[in-house]
Amino acid sequence: MTAIIAILIVLLGGIAVLFEVLRHYGYGSGSARYQSVLSMLTAAVAGKGIFYDVTMFSVLLVLCLSANTSFADFPRLCRMIARDDYLPHSLTTRGRRLVFSQGIWALAILSGLLLILFGGVTDRLIPLFAVAHLWRSLCRRQGWWGTGGERRRGSVRR
Repeated sequence: MTAIIAILIVLLGGIAVLFEVLRHYGYGSGSARYQSVLSMLTAAVAGKGIFYDVTMFSVLLVLCLSANTSFADFPRLCRMIARDDYLPHSLTTRGRRLVFSQGIWALAILSGLLLILFGGVTDRLIPLFAVAHLWRSLCRRQGWWGTGGERRRGSVRR
């Protein structure tokens, strides 16, 4: 875990330094010519050729797969927490397609609110993503959440 945090610090520090160097090329988030930090860095390092297109497509795929993971696991997590009486019990019922529909609706509404709150600017949303994944990794390493929903040390049983 320490190595992951150290690598993340080095990568974010490098991006911050490169961003400061390239800041005069950027445009504000309200501009029609807005570019994300990753887009600016990739264009500065590799140009706007095929490597740029492949990199941006890869970023799109990673973000899509990450959203898919959230919609698959967040409703199950809500169900486990609701069983422990920390969320409404309505989150424990399965919907028509054997998924926890109310958890999916809750996630969709919360995601929409985050998009509105942050203006849909990826530079503001990606740090939230990184913090959430580090938090999940910490919780799993400490044994607070296990795989498959089994109870592990640190969990409370009523």
